Amino acid sequence: MRDTEKQKLNRFCAVTAIILTLASFLLIRAKYPFVPEANDDAVIRSILSGNYTGMPDAHAIYPEYPLALMISGLYHIFPKADCYSVVMVGFFFLALFEILRSGGLLGMHIFPGKNAADTWVSLRAKLLGMAVGMLPGVGIFLAVFPHAAVLHYTFTSGMLGAAAILALCAGDRPDEAGMKGALLWIGCFNLRSEMGYLLLPFLLLTVLCNFLRYRKKGWLFSLPMILLFFLFTLTAESIGYHGESWKMFQRYNDVRSELYDYAVIPPYEEAEALYDEAGISPEEVAIFRDYNVALLRVDPSQESLGGFDADDVEYMRARTELTEKVLQVARTAEALREKPDFGEELDLYLYELRYLGKPLDYQYPSSYAPYNLMAGVLYLLLLALFVTNPSFLTAFEGVSLFLGRTFLWLYLYLGDRTPVRVMLPLYVGELVVLVAFVLQESAIVFSAGEAKSGTPVRVSALTIESETVKAPRAAKLSAVLKRLDAFGSRLVAREEHLSDRGKKVRGFLQTGGILLFVIAALYYLPSQAENLQKEYALRERTNESFEAALDQIRSDPGTLYFADIYTVVSYTERCFEKGVPGNALLLGGWTEPGGLYAGRLGGRDAMTRILEGAPLIIDSEERLEHMTEYFAFCGYDGVEWEEISPGIYRVREPLER
Repeated sequence: MRDTEKQKLNRFCAVTAIILTLASFLLIRAKYPFVPEANDDAVIRSILSGNYTGMPDAHAIYPEYPLALMISGLYHIFPKADCYSVVMVGFFFLALFEILRSGGLLGMHIFPGKNAADTWVSLRAKLLGMAVGMLPGVGIFLAVFPHAAVLHYTFTSGMLGAAAILALCAGDRPDEAGMKGALLWIGCFNLRSEMGYLLLPFLLLTVLCNFLRYRKKGWLFSLPMILLFFLFTLTAESIGYHGESWKMFQRYNDVRSELYDYAVIPPYEEAEALYDEAGISPEEVAIFRDYNVALLRVDPSQESLGGFDADDVEYMRARTELTEKVLQVARTAEALREKPDFGEELDLYLYELRYLGKPLDYQYPSSYAPYNLMAGVLYLLLLALFVTNPSFLTAFEGVSLFLGRTFLWLYLYLGDRTPVRVMLPLYVGELVVLVAFVLQESAIVFSAGEAKSGTPVRVSALTIESETVKAPRAAKLSAVLKRLDAFGSRLVAREEHLSDRGKKVRGFLQTGGILLFVIAALYYLPSQAENLQKEYALRERTNESFEAALDQIRSDPGTLYFADIYTVVSYTERCFEKGVPGNALLLGGWTEPGGLYAGRLGGRDAMTRILEGAPLIIDSEERLEHMTEYFAFCGYDGVEWEEISPGIYRVREPLER
């Protein structure tokens, strides 16, 4: 096939992927409003847009500084736009586009032509193969569509990482494919570094198998590019958070993240001795458990922090050390409890691996459906392809992937680091690696010794000599490839030894297996849609009790309001619509202590502002009582509250400074 024809076909593949991606976007947009899954995304958006500081800021903690700087720059240019949500939705569908495009390019090799030496496949066979190659992307979208509507930056990061893996396998030039893969992976890492690290083994396995399959050094091109982008990101992060105060701010958030994401804070009564030994009071425990940690006083006898400063490193150090003490108590209490041993964790892993029940809830399914069934179909398909044309590389790919994912899953189980927002993107990563391996099985690798004058020589699954190979050149190429084949022929199945019928059987086997992969996703589609509808209904009921408070806040932009975390944790700030206004600060999270939070407090800490009459949004008398007890612990006895609006309270007699 001439270069121009090949380029036209590649462009057609890209246009088809764009159309499918746009259709997927419109289907989601028509049926579901885009919303953030957790208030983490809402707080990131508030920081980047300038809600906290009055000026867009790039210190968003979880997204790495280069990406945060880019988004905050967009807010400088488009201050009224919801730039963060645009980027999140854009990243998700960019990843979907790349998965579809890459799958289509790989799928072009599924059906061989009548005479592979002429054009290696007919146009009709290539278009059919492209369609089959895009089907896995459709199946993946059907599996993950709830997370296209209810966005979480961790899952979106995982989608970018998955797209990077498949992009590495598709393209006419391995260096171009490596560049695309490296850029997508660094996007994954910048959005959520944890997902970048967890998906890196999948990516490295793909690079290794590409090198072994095609025996071209170009497939290793992505590794130095990834390292270069990685070092650039870390350098930019270091520059963006230079200075002792910002470094302490990062240290505090590392500890806070471990405490709330990977530990359980025990009630005071369950670990009284441990808390007493650490010098932590019952009131402080209650504040930590309620997540309203902005109210903490590092010195309970201190009447007012006065001069609350973003650069008060000693204050931040004291806050960090107190949080570390609570984390240590949580870890010690966990160690004292009877922990499951390796055998029990292995049993749990095997149970979840084989359980195929329908998910009963949107966010925390009783099983990892439909991912388990979809992965199982692809593993069986890879096994069937191995049986029809055995090769060491096919066996190595399947066995190493399964053993690698088993090791990774057990590591996360044993470390109690298995939140759904982390595990589901890992499943997507595993699926795209399997898709790549299955589609690459259609490669037809011609023996170098068969190169003859006037015969196109195919040196890899995706590289074709576009001009007639002259005899001297063919001889040189033959000599080079023979040396590579001495090792490579022991790894890769030589499909040229298959009959045309055998090749077609493998093509239809791949097609049938991929159709089953999509059917597995379709099987769970009704229950997923039902669970998503329930999730939206629950969010709407939660919103009703909070909308009145928001109307009050918007009508009073000159007043600073504070919000109890568990009052607003389930509130849905719809993307591209007005959310929580900038004059409402959460009483917890990773924006405090530090300049992002302190800049809005006017030189006084959160408790002092509340005691001076700042309104408090809270919907539970129990939590309001906890706050009153904590205020008394800090020396403010008898604090009384008055309700000034539904769900909004104010201290009845404000404290005079």
